[in-house]
Amino acid sequence: MDAASRVAAARDVLSYLGQYRGRLFVLRVDDALRAAPLLSVLIRDVVQLQQMGISIVLVAGARATIDRLLGNSAAAAAAGGGAKRLSSGDRRVTPNEALAQVISATTDAVNDLVALLTESGARTVMGNWVRARSLGVIDGVDYQRSGRVERVDVEAIRAVLDAEQIPVVSSIGWNRAGKAYNISTTELAVEISVAMRAAKLFFVSDRPGIAAIETGSLRLSTRRAREAGAIYSSVHIREAQQLLDIEAGRLDHDERALLQQGVAACGRGVHRVHIVDGGRDGVLIDEIFSADGTGTMLYADRYALIEGAVAHDIPDIMRLLQPQMAEGLLIARTAAEVAETLEDYLVYRVDDTVQGCAALRMIDATTAEVESLLVAEGHRAEGSGRQLVQSLMERAQHRGATRVVALTTQAADFFMALGFEDASPDSLPQDRARAYDRERNSRVLGRTLGPAAAE
Repeated sequence: MDAASRVAAARDVLSYLGQYRGRLFVLRVDDALRAAPLLSVLIRDVVQLQQMGISIVLVAGARATIDRLLGNSAAAAAAGGGAKRLSSGDRRVTPNEALAQVISATTDAVNDLVALLTESGARTVMGNWVRARSLGVIDGVDYQRSGRVERVDVEAIRAVLDAEQIPVVSSIGWNRAGKAYNISTTELAVEISVAMRAAKLFFVSDRPGIAAIETGSLRLSTRRAREAGAIYSSVHIREAQQLLDIEAGRLDHDERALLQQGVAACGRGVHRVHIVDGGRDGVLIDEIFSADGTGTMLYADRYALIEGAVAHDIPDIMRLLQPQMAEGLLIARTAAEVAETLEDYLVYRVDDTVQGCAALRMIDATTAEVESLLVAEGHRAEGSGRQLVQSLMERAQHRGATRVVALTTQAADFFMALGFEDASPDSLPQDRARAYDRERNSRVLGRTLGPAAAE
């Protein structure tokens, strides 16, 4: 990584750290990672996040451990295999006689996380913070000792966080009478996140995200190729619900459960839900402190948007423009010049960080010029450059322009794909034609606009 890339990465970290210091992250760590070589590295990163001022609650997944214990237990045999049975709602049936093995499995999963947290210098607390109740009988299936969350003791967990400790929550909850129930840790993590108004919920497992599906039925916003194949990168919960409604049969059991619970969490106020591969080195750091991340992110509010620039965007605009100006690909301008014409600028924000910009300058009463168009490299594949130009075209129409021009040395093909056509420098308005730099020899492209739509 060269110096410019290192500085850009550090700026990303500082920007996101400012947003998340003092906020709460909930992580459901799947016990399928217990044998993963990098689990200790993941937990060390968790501890460092906490030391940087981010509150952390860990939920210890135990499904794989429960399956292993029950698969070899007399209780499972006595239950006729019922301990592993899943209903149409994808919930485990926990027979009464298997509860001791389930509690043992959950305790083992919690102890593993506590040991790794302690090894990394964190103070941890395990506690009884979840009141549960029986699932009862659903569609004729008696779930016996499987339960659901009735209440999360937010005050008690908050006291642990205020003491700069990391609470670790197991999948066992108790009712008012002290009867224990086995709870889905996916649902448990959602309920804790909602109750405590978490900024982020992470489902950390051994999968890279939600695998992308080639389908003509719907088109989700973003896909990204990974070593293990293509996954969805950022998905609005409306799109995620469409995927569940239309393509549920092509999703595996875990993908359906994660999408369902992710949609539920975002719909109830959690800002972001991330599905990431805990066996990947630095996955949390990459997912939290970079704009593109490494897994699948679900969101309900605005994630990426184009809007008018404001004063505090000027340093970011200059950061984007400076490398291109240094290479002579963009006309040099200073921060003061940007400030003077700030009302001409649009910015492309991703999670509240500026990743692109463009400006529209009126040359005369009917002709506008596209200037300073640039998108950070990692976001060009998202169509953000096209979106910026389209937004500028709308702005030009509302300002009364009937023609938009662009002068470029490198991006002629990009503009032509948007309907621009080659033009002569002499076709520019008189003052702009006189200012045209013949040595620079930029190509001139133009596009005629229709009338603006009535508001």
